[in-house]
Amino acid sequence: MTAGVYWLQGSPSQLTGWSEEIRKRILEEVGKIMDEVMTDAAAKMRDFISSRGLPNSAGAGRIESGNMLNSVDSQIMVNGAVIEGTFGWLEGGEVYFLAQEEGAVLWNGGVIMPMLALYDAGQWAIQQFISKLGAALG
Repeated sequence: MTAGVYWLQGSPSQLTGWSEEIRKRILEEVGKIMDEVMTDAAAKMRDFISSRGLPNSAGAGRIESGNMLNSVDSQIMVNGAVIEGTFGWLEGGEVYFLAQEEGAVLWNGGVIMPMLALYDAGQWAIQQFISKLGAALG
């Protein structure tokens, strides 16, 4: 399970009218912004996991083994004029990660309240990307 932000601005062929150097610099800058936002979003997600405990949690967060926390990562991929940033449990993670993230009703009638670490960090990442891109464009 991952969340991501995509930058798609029209067709890549629309960039051919610009000099190749300007195109490269724009894509490089957007890539840097995307990388920074995805890295920060993964850190934000780890903060949420660490601080959003259950009523019966021993501590403030949802950390027993550390697997859920330590499995959070980020990456960016560039394919021409498309820059894709993702973060979250990129390798899929354990089955219980999804139950912790979205909440669940257990077989014994117990309820796991949703953590929403991935969702909330994703919403934060979108706003950060828009803000940083706007600042870079001046």
